[in-house]
Amino acid sequence: MKLCNIYCEGTRGSHDYDILEKVLGDLRPNIEIKPIGGKMGSKAIMSYVERSNLSAAKADDYLMFRDRDFDKPVPNKDELIKDGHVFFSYRTTIENYLLDYQTIFIFVNGKNPGFFASVFDVLYLMNEAAYDIKDYQAVRHALGDLRDGVSFGTRWTEKDGILPSKLGLDECIAEAYELIRPIKIKTEQWTESVLKQKVNLFLTRFDKDFFDRQDYLIWFQGKDLAKSICNRLDNFDLKSYYKYAKEHFDYKKFADLVELRTIVENKIQ
Repeated sequence: MKLCNIYCEGTRGSHDYDILEKVLGDLRPNIEIKPIGGKMGSKAIMSYVERSNLSAAKADDYLMFRDRDFDKPVPNKDELIKDGHVFFSYRTTIENYLLDYQTIFIFVNGKNPGFFASVFDVLYLMNEAAYDIKDYQAVRHALGDLRDGVSFGTRWTEKDGILPSKLGLDECIAEAYELIRPIKIKTEQWTESVLKQKVNLFLTRFDKDFFDRQDYLIWFQGKDLAKSICNRLDNFDLKSYYKYAKEHFDYKKFADLVELRTIVENKIQ
């Protein structure tokens, strides 16, 4: 059997690494999971490492799995996006795979019996937390859509998971336009009106059915959603929750992760 190298963001013990352990760990010694830190320059890093260590016969026996973030559009169905040797997740970020209302219910009630009367209380709380950041997420998606071929961010906070002090639509659009303004010389067609039109397209998608189906777990940035949940759930130990959720994680519930497993199995045969 062949050896397949699987690259990911983060470090050992990061969500990316731990999720891949759940999906692929039992395939050792024929696979090796290699965290390479951030996503910037990941293609160049992979190419260099593979050229340095693998023979030409093994040149295709590697891939990278990373979250989609706002770098790729949301697929029409639960599947990976392939770009060369890089495979992008269906859900926006790795955290999106861990935020589950039933798991939150068991975790919280295990520490505080009776805190939630039923799992539906958690579902309601998650839906409300997602609704709180609806406008912000629509603007981030619009920015991700606009930046095709041009480099700028989709947030104006220090990092993902730190929400803006103002989450209203007008405030978010104003902040988003400031991200575009410095490079407007390259993008004269990006008027504030165009930005608003794109935002409204996403807001139209984020209707009642969208929240009832919990589609925000596919579309919204996971760290942002987790922060919004924490804002509504006092003293929620997110770090401990993530540890618990990863320990009980079942990748077979997610078609794109099952697809990733199949791809790797085929590579090592």
